[in-house]
Amino acid sequence: MEGCNLDVNKGKEIADGLMRAKQLEILKIGNNPSLGQGGQAILYNLAFSPKINHIDFTNNLMGTNESAEAIYKLIKISGSLENLILDNTNINNFLSKEFFVALGENKTLHFLSIQVNSGTMAVAKLNDFGIAIGMNHKKNGSLKYVNMAGCISNAVAWSNFCSCMKISDYDHEMMYGDKKIAKDMSK
Repeated sequence: MEGCNLDVNKGKEIADGLMRAKQLEILKIGNNPSLGQGGQAILYNLAFSPKINHIDFTNNLMGTNESAEAIYKLIKISGSLENLILDNTNINNFLSKEFFVALGENKTLHFLSIQVNSGTMAVAKLNDFGIAIGMNHKKNGSLKYVNMAGCISNAVAWSNFCSCMKISDYDHEMMYGDKKIAKDMSK
């Protein structure tokens, strides 16, 4: 459904239909800039689709906290998603800490693309992203490829992002365990 002039109402109708589409494996809904909240509903409902493994939302404007929450829930709940493409959705700086925690422990996602044509990702979000990538590896996740073209503005941001991927048992305990135990850890 690429370039179909989908709007909020059509998106919500599609989302309702997806609740019954239990065999769906691939969904491409790109180039629908008026999709808005309809896209949020679609993403949320796809979280419960048992066979969905490829979602492409390229060029849909989704830069809201509600959209970021729907993406977080998708990453957290889905047990089959392997490829998620969110290029040019303006979602990068709305992704929450919960999203990065869920990404760190996701076992199925292989490919994540959030490239942007304009604007970059905030340094704090880049750092959270780096930690999530490191956590995904530590927790034996499947994440192999992340496309962040245009998200990193300079060499310092790149260096910080890479440094954040170096995580320790302390970092892991702080993110997924008991903060009280983490405080008692040395080195």
